[in-house]
Amino acid sequence: MFRFVYKLIAGLFFKLYLKKVQGLKNLPEPPFILAFEHHSFIDPPLLISILPARMLKQIKFLAEKGLFSLKGRNFFVSFFAKRFALPTNGGVDRAVAAFKVFPKLVLLVSPLVYSLKRKKPKTGTGVAVIAKESKIPVVPVIISGTDKIWPIGGRLRGVRKFKSIKINIGKPIMPDRKISKEAFTKKILQAMRNLVCDE
Repeated sequence: MFRFVYKLIAGLFFKLYLKKVQGLKNLPEPPFILAFEHHSFIDPPLLISILPARMLKQIKFLAEKGLFSLKGRNFFVSFFAKRFALPTNGGVDRAVAAFKVFPKLVLLVSPLVYSLKRKKPKTGTGVAVIAKESKIPVVPVIISGTDKIWPIGGRLRGVRKFKSIKINIGKPIMPDRKISKEAFTKKILQAMRNLVCDE
């Protein structure tokens, strides 16, 4: 029930900030991984709000354990994480196991590894490993504008930036067992870079 109430409220709220969403028709039936460049705390809540209602029950995103105990202004982040996130210590074992337990899982993951203690992200192979081991497609996504509202490691600062967020969802990419996890990661990142958010 919470997830459906969330989608209703979040959908109305984010409608104030969304300028355009492209590529929803590219979403396959679950299971799949939604790979996005994670620039803002609101990226996962935003993506969950635009996904079809039929996928709501099994949407998760990976989050480091520190995200579950934030306080003060970042309390909302922890509140949201406790309901939608899979805690991780940097590994992908839990995500791979989750696809075995939830056959219709939709997992939101960034190919770029972020940390609350590190300002700049680094490229990781986690998305590729999860996809290859679980034999599921990766759907590349690009989001623009959220970093101007609430950047990772920063303060909420763009509450008046209405109609400033654009999202483009690309076509699914099936993992190829013949290529390495590093090569598949590059393929995913290139697909993300090729996406353009039209005006």
